[in-house]
Amino acid sequence: MAFKYFKDANANDWCIKTAYKDLEREKPSLSTRKILDTIKEELQEYIKADSVDAEKAAAALKILQQ
Repeated sequence: MAFKYFKDANANDWCIKTAYKDLEREKPSLSTRKILDTIKEELQEYIKADSVDAEKAAAALKILQQ
């Protein structure tokens, strides 16, 4: 879900904000921390699967962990 934004935006701040806003719209009852945790979990799944997007997922995850 969130990764569709990371995948096409080269893991920049804009795509993180877009993914966050998308999750917030879909699940407005979630706290900010839970939303960010959900995004991180999705990125880690792409990295574990060693998909073609694993490198972008790793870069996006690094930004989120700063």
